[in-house]
Amino acid sequence: MASNPASRRNSISHWPEIDFSRPTAPPPKRVKEGVKIYDSPSPAPFLAQINVFDFLLPKCEGISPMPTYSGVLPAILEGSRTMSRQELRDMSLRLAAGLGALGVKSGDVGIVRAEGIEGSVALYALLAAGLVASPLVPDVDMGHQLADSRPSIVFVPPTLLSTFETTNQQLDPRIPDDRVILLSPPSTSFDLQPQRYRTLYDVLAPPSDPVSLNGAASMSPALRLYTPAGRAVILSHLNVTSQLSSAQLELGPGDVALIAPGSPFIASLIPLALGAAVTHSSSSAILTSLEDSEATLAFLPPPAISALLAKLASRDGEARELGLRCIISTGSPLHSLARRVEHALPSVRVLPAYATAETGLAVMHNDDPDSTVGTLAAGLQARLVQMDGSDAPLGPLGGKGELLLRGPSVSTTGHWHRTGDIASVRHGRWSIHGKIANRFSVAGTQVCPERLEALLLRHPHVRDAAVAGSEEGVRAHLVLDAGGEGPEGVAQHVMRYVQGRTRKSKWVRGVVLASAIPRTSAGLVRRGELGAGEVVRYEPSRWARL
Repeated sequence: MASNPASRRNSISHWPEIDFSRPTAPPPKRVKEGVKIYDSPSPAPFLAQINVFDFLLPKCEGISPMPTYSGVLPAILEGSRTMSRQELRDMSLRLAAGLGALGVKSGDVGIVRAEGIEGSVALYALLAAGLVASPLVPDVDMGHQLADSRPSIVFVPPTLLSTFETTNQQLDPRIPDDRVILLSPPSTSFDLQPQRYRTLYDVLAPPSDPVSLNGAASMSPALRLYTPAGRAVILSHLNVTSQLSSAQLELGPGDVALIAPGSPFIASLIPLALGAAVTHSSSSAILTSLEDSEATLAFLPPPAISALLAKLASRDGEARELGLRCIISTGSPLHSLARRVEHALPSVRVLPAYATAETGLAVMHNDDPDSTVGTLAAGLQARLVQMDGSDAPLGPLGGKGELLLRGPSVSTTGHWHRTGDIASVRHGRWSIHGKIANRFSVAGTQVCPERLEALLLRHPHVRDAAVAGSEEGVRAHLVLDAGGEGPEGVAQHVMRYVQGRTRKSKWVRGVVLASAIPRTSAGLVRRGELGAGEVVRYEPSRWARL
């Protein structure tokens, strides 16, 4: 959304004038003269210095820079249940008031599984009350998150209660029972000790106004996100509203966005900013959820796309007609999955995007599934530096370097954030090539496993792949569709296939036949969990054309 000419002082183009300093922020580094800084080609969005709650669910027109959507529009879908925008606002404010009555204070941390109707109410109540919301996600160890964040309140669904109780027993100090709230529907009864835990509906109180966080107060923490490695990322209200302002998706009133596990957390907030509804789904129920919710857009990481394709294949063409127009995926590589989706669902586009916990959706608006290519999100600036962080020249056009990002949507507001990802840019379009930390050396050459994995997945008989270094060179862990040739014969052909398409130092010297590749819900390879297994080594005399 373009900035309002009458409010130029709030435009994102003037954000350095605001004091964005934090005690924990790294000191700003001077950029050497002549170093290229890339700006987003999209118009600068309005810089909304308000509570995220007021940004998404304003009481009336003029509070949020976003359009004021009708309160009767659906906001959250869960199975056969629907909650409107007005209902979400009202119940969230009632819960926020109830939290205040419990003694929970602004600035405290609240942990929540922010899915479904009750989970969404809890999330927005935390934001309205000025607490720091820390979402529970599948790939983060619950014990670490509880111990590290020291929450004052925990919202847990009944499905995770047993895990939570086991984890809580190991904490010192434990989280008291009166600070544990169940995210259960009002009509559901559970086999629990009588009144041991309250439900969300037991805590509701007469509504109060959301905490005002205007101006400099918008730098207060809003979200405490955890990466799969267990690292905490703090986003302020300004960071979150800036990420939401820069979102340019084909969504609006009447649309539904489906969110699968492993999607960036900001994806669950973007639809409400655009007037659309949100529904969540497990990876195993993607197809059914798409059919029931009539979702028009879905955030699906690669494992969820694979699950969708498998379910479509099992239906043998009997699936109900889908209203789905677009799949956005922040995983890579997507080439083979995108081609399979194109075959199974010809009317659906698969668009890659790049996101981190610190930046939200930073590179998107893509139309090329062959690689993670797109343009910078509105309001962002980018630099490319050498892998050691220096500003030495990268070489010719398209040279690779570490991607640095800066902008009000980035957690290090006012400072450059080192993503740890290898990127390149051509004519304003960005490609992400992998993580610096994943590289390994073969004969003095740095090998980026993600690029080789993308190449391997283009082979018609490779269903999944992961690459690692070994004493003999590159080793590939492959899930194969062997057909009549047998797995060893196909493995030989795959190794020959790579030889014809890359330099010698990157040739695959051995293959480990695997039944599955260990991945996070976002599709990232768990490289430390790749098994040893028997190695099929390349034998030139044995490879056969398939």
